[in-house]
Amino acid sequence: MYKLRILRGAAVSCAAGTFAALLLLPTASADDVNNCGDLIICIEIPGAGGSNGGSGGGASSGSGGTTSGGGTAEPGFTQGGSDFSALGASTTTPVGNGGNPPPPTDAEVAARAVAELRLRKPTVHMTPEAGKLGLVGLPVWLWIDADDPHQWSPPPEGISKKVTYREVTVTATAFSSYVTWSMGDGTTVTCTDPGTKYDPLRKGASSETCGHQYKSTSMGKPNDRFTVTATVHWSANYVGNDGVVHALPDMLGTTSTNARIGELQIIN
Repeated sequence: MYKLRILRGAAVSCAAGTFAALLLLPTASADDVNNCGDLIICIEIPGAGGSNGGSGGGASSGSGGTTSGGGTAEPGFTQGGSDFSALGASTTTPVGNGGNPPPPTDAEVAARAVAELRLRKPTVHMTPEAGKLGLVGLPVWLWIDADDPHQWSPPPEGISKKVTYREVTVTATAFSSYVTWSMGDGTTVTCTDPGTKYDPLRKGASSETCGHQYKSTSMGKPNDRFTVTATVHWSANYVGNDGVVHALPDMLGTTSTNARIGELQIIN
């Protein structure tokens, strides 16, 4: 029995070659597949019985559900705080009838397509740059790299992946909806675009698309810096053999940086 499970931001382990009989993965080795790196989603395909359970079952080590006796699993691969078991499909494919597994459902192939979108955590930028000193009251520019469609892909096009597995064809599409910036001072900035790269010629001007202004210094925070976290919110759907658009749970890509903010005092 083989199990396909999608995990968020977790490096997991499985024996090389375990997955070969089930499907062709986008990379050549188990080590590559299971090292998420900056990917929002990575793939785990453990052997029979779950990661720890052996053929008799047991608790699975990942976040995608529990494994019970005989290695069957509750549907589940979790991303962005939403349980993909909402797809209504088991992620466990029993192998029987002379070694021929039953046909996959659209939702099961959609799980593969979502993983192959290879959505990535955002590359974040801000002024002041990490480690450099900014000042209370000065404009802060916020932006992420928008050239990479795996980091930012707005509607209507978004980013899509078409996958065919055992005569079932599914197209999954994801759209960058918006970015939330947690600024470390208790405020959150929501931007509906990736922001604008800072222009040194506009020194002192505010960003027209995505920015902030600190009203207090970062003194007293860990390392005297604000922790700044950018989260890209992805909406997604898939179209299967039935030709119907099915909504998928939202996905999140998060990256953090820091800001050191001081205060300029003038003594008369």
